[in-house]
Amino acid sequence: EQTGDIAWITDWALNTACTAWTKWNDTGGRPASISVNVSPVLFADPRFIETVTKAVKSTGIDPHTLELEITEGLELHQRNTVADTIAGIKKLGLRLSIDDFGAGFASFSYLRSLDVDCLKVDRSFVSNATTNTTDGAILHAVRELGHRLGVKTVAEGIEDLEHADF
Repeated sequence: EQTGDIAWITDWALNTACTAWTKWNDTGGRPASISVNVSPVLFADPRFIETVTKAVKSTGIDPHTLELEITEGLELHQRNTVADTIAGIKKLGLRLSIDDFGAGFASFSYLRSLDVDCLKVDRSFVSNATTNTTDGAILHAVRELGHRLGVKTVAEGIEDLEHADF
């Protein structure tokens, strides 16, 4: 991000993911969705929506199967640019999620300001949820919050049956 290389890296990752999805689709193995992490710096760039539009159109990916993931580090002080990017993403039919939710700058103003489809709860809460009552309570609260807001919630890092059952 500091060197500016994040733009071409994200462009490459986005195009590679979309191309892979279309190849899987062409062979009959249609994945439910594919996610691409996006740098907060790039997401706030007014030209980013052009990059996404180009990737969707050039690869032929079904836009409803593409999810862009942002972290809580997104600069909300650039509200107009971010709002325009979100509007462009939604117009294309893509989904938007907040990755690693709760690990950084979790703020309810985020949820009020961003039209997100999914909250992906940071794995640090999941790994301790069965032994740490605070982490368990946070997971349950985020799940309930997501339910009431009408957004999907995903607990990242489930690696065994105990965590899956929880």
